[in-house]
Amino acid sequence: MRAENLICGYPIPGKKAHRLEICRINHLDLQRGSLTALMGANGSGKSTLLQTLSGNLSPLNGRVSIEGQPLTRLKGRQLAERIALVLTTRPDTGYLTVRETASLGNSHRFGLFNLSGSHSSDENRILARALEMTALTSLTTRRAATLSDGEFRRLMIARAIVQDSPLILLDEPLAFLDPANKALILTLMKSLSSEGKTILFSTHEPGLSLHFADRLLLIDSRGTIHNTAPDAPDLPALIESAFPHPDLSFDPLTRDFRISR
Repeated sequence: MRAENLICGYPIPGKKAHRLEICRINHLDLQRGSLTALMGANGSGKSTLLQTLSGNLSPLNGRVSIEGQPLTRLKGRQLAERIALVLTTRPDTGYLTVRETASLGNSHRFGLFNLSGSHSSDENRILARALEMTALTSLTTRRAATLSDGEFRRLMIARAIVQDSPLILLDEPLAFLDPANKALILTLMKSLSSEGKTILFSTHEPGLSLHFADRLLLIDSRGTIHNTAPDAPDLPALIESAFPHPDLSFDPLTRDFRISR
């Protein structure tokens, strides 16, 4: 995926030519098989950027393309075949089981009314593997609505794996997870990227994420998105500029924050 001269934000209703600019980046190139972490303060534009890159939100300026095709030319199934998106919101799954909910990742191929129908052996293998990778195999017959927030977050990641798109965008996939499950998801994302998936995920967990990520997108306090490496010499200064606080500093050795008081 590539983006050029990208400005993300929202038009202001009722005010012609007025808009709310949230974040911007001159050039973005998400390489095949890369794992990229996205960081920034609350309200800095992480979710807005992910929604723009997914095609759910039109950019205020610039061009986004995937596999050489402008995102604006792709609709419905074409988008789903290329991009999987995991949001922070918890959708209503009604009476669907864990297995049926994960199968929704296949809905662009088989439709919404074939969740338990006959799929190919490859599709069944992908579904079984997704549930195994997210540690949900033992919960397949449970109603998805009864899962804890952490379990449900893993289920949404399983659904994205079943979708089998080359690009996966995840909004705070480590939220609500205990340390063991954070390690599970980070290891899972690294494994998927090593298989050729391109993954971009937002996070507030630098200490864990930067040990796994190949690249870091950092949104500073002015909304500028910096594309850097987890071991870049100027990383502490960049991160501290994105999270300004007199008692907060970034330790390059642990790649995590320290509070001085």
